[in-house]
Amino acid sequence: MTEAAKELKKSTLTNLYNARPHWLTNAHQVLDAAVADAYGWSSAWSRGDLDNEEIITRLFALNQERSSVKEA
Repeated sequence: MTEAAKELKKSTLTNLYNARPHWLTNAHQVLDAAVADAYGWSSAWSRGDLDNEEIITRLFALNQERSSVKEA
């Protein structure tokens, strides 16, 4: 196996996430902000009010609301 092939074999998604390059962190921040905006949570997101527990709570409530609308 050539040296280039050995290097390429190390280029896995897991290794990329473990290395966490700056551009990947930035991409996640932009995506997270866009998703928060899509849910109407951009002000809470920008204030830092949305930790994982709060996000899950809000998503669960939204799911419950939407599923009850289907049943009605």
